[in-house]
Amino acid sequence: MEQNEEQARRLAEELERANDERRRITLEVVELARARVGEQGPQDVIVVADPSFNEGVVGLAAARLAETYYRPALIARRGERSTRGSARSIPGFHITQALDACAGLTERHGGHAAAAGFSVSNERWDEFVNRLEAFAHEAFAGRDVSPVLEIDAESSLGEVSENLLSFLQQLEPCGHGNPAPVLAVSKVRVVDRRVVGKEGGHLKMTLSDGRVFREAIAFRQGKKADELPEEVDVAFKPEWNDYMGVRSIQLNVLDVRPAATGVTV
Repeated sequence: MEQNEEQARRLAEELERANDERRRITLEVVELARARVGEQGPQDVIVVADPSFNEGVVGLAAARLAETYYRPALIARRGERSTRGSARSIPGFHITQALDACAGLTERHGGHAAAAGFSVSNERWDEFVNRLEAFAHEAFAGRDVSPVLEIDAESSLGEVSENLLSFLQQLEPCGHGNPAPVLAVSKVRVVDRRVVGKEGGHLKMTLSDGRVFREAIAFRQGKKADELPEEVDVAFKPEWNDYMGVRSIQLNVLDVRPAATGVTV
């Protein structure tokens, strides 16, 4: 919105510095929480609280841990009198219902199936964690809790077009209760691959079916760069990528694997 170019550049640089600081702080919280999880061993629910945690990023950290371990994760900052944090969950485990089961122990809580916030007095914290773990243990008993990525439709790279993106925009806004469609393409060739982002955390690819070429980005999957064969199956969300004033179609890759015989839809 800024009309002055010099001022806009200054604001952009300030925003970039703030975003870098957010990433750094989030990573610190995630790494400390991972160390705690390693000490505790496998759990039905991940619960980590520490006075050094920044309340502004506990939700981001919880989301990263839930994704990494495929378990509900609660990350909180322990204050002088109470512990406040955020929870992120996985499909099939309603995190707010889990907190409802601890209602007598929380000072307040609220959210929906996938995410919630909570506050617990330090005096009740251990009891809260025990009840939450018991709830999760019962909920997961006898279940195979493995990540499942549901594909809405299988397509070709040629079908991922401007017309498709215009149609998908009519389904917005997407989010909890109205997830964005997930598509898949099978047996496409990895024409080019490289890691991007700070510390090479993301995987950038160019994919082709022999006729059409599409750019693809797989966030936090940079480690797969050296493992992928020439031919792969890809699950993704199609999106617009606006860069340097140029708009192009991009595949936001949720998962990529060596090409199989087909995709179960």
